[in-house]
Amino acid sequence: MEKRLLLLLMLFACSLYSVNSQVVVICNFDHLSSTGGIGYGCDASNIRVERENDRVVVMGQHMPNMNNGHVVRLTIRDSNTEFIITQLFTQFPNLQQLELTNAGLRRIQPNAFAMARNLRTLVIQNNNIPQIQANAFSHLIVLDTLVIRANNIINLDQNAFAGLSSLRNLFLTNEAIRAIHVNTLRHLVNLQMLSLAENQIDRLDAQIFMNNRQLHSVFLENNQINAIHPQFVHNLNSIQVLSLSSNRCINQTFITRIFTLQNINQALNRCTTNWR
Repeated sequence: MEKRLLLLLMLFACSLYSVNSQVVVICNFDHLSSTGGIGYGCDASNIRVERENDRVVVMGQHMPNMNNGHVVRLTIRDSNTEFIITQLFTQFPNLQQLELTNAGLRRIQPNAFAMARNLRTLVIQNNNIPQIQANAFSHLIVLDTLVIRANNIINLDQNAFAGLSSLRNLFLTNEAIRAIHVNTLRHLVNLQMLSLAENQIDRLDAQIFMNNRQLHSVFLENNQINAIHPQFVHNLNSIQVLSLSSNRCINQTFITRIFTLQNINQALNRCTTNWR
């Protein structure tokens, strides 16, 4: 009887610990990040989070006359955070730049950025995220620059970028993406610069850039492109730079000060002939 009671007490204590466990984020507060970020911010590493409801406690010595409300930049490196730590957006309500490098990220959960509406720059690199689901960034209404690099991404939902109407710069590079759906970029009406370099894309449809009227620079080098729709260049009226170097059917970069759209279309003859 005593042993059974002791066991029940131990289980109860464990359950309390599980509910009330906390994650400590130790910040190195400074005005300049070691990775080049500008503005008062927190650099943190070696964070381990197991449950989304774990309580997050931020520690570290602020600079004189500064507090969490002054933090505009957060960098998390070399950690084990399988998902976005949403509580950090309430700890740092004025956050504008977030970098997650080698952070152990495996997924971007629904509504992860619901409390990050001031975010203007988001960098996610060197993680392991097999897919980006629909509406992954939908609350980031003022986001200007999105960098997604080397995360082993294979699948990109056609609505992954829904809600990013302010986005001007998208770098989606060094991933394992094989195809870009014709609707994937349609939400990015203010997109100006796009890099899809170092993926495994093998075809380019004519409608990919249909809604991207301000797009002036496109980088598609180091893919596996072997077929391009004959009407592909018709939606590139604002294009200044089109890089298609190191692909299967084309190995060239076009600058419209030198090449007209007609010249580009002619140079793509081998690729357009392969379109089926």
